[in-house]
Amino acid sequence: MLDLRPVWRARYRSQGPAWDAAIEAGIDASQLEFNLSLTPTERLEQHEQLMRTFEQFHGAALPEQR
Repeated sequence: MLDLRPVWRARYRSQGPAWDAAIEAGIDASQLEFNLSLTPTERLEQHEQLMRTFEQFHGAALPEQR
């Protein structure tokens, strides 16, 4: 597995201890940055699209939560 932590540390300046811990845990900082650039509505739309894709690939609808 390719370790991109050195790349993320070099490309993304520290945003604090939680950010640094996320990078050290192997979380993709580019995805964090992208998701943080979205509005809450855009994040919900993205989530709903991913859920529809998941349902298509797995052939089963997940129960709606209210």
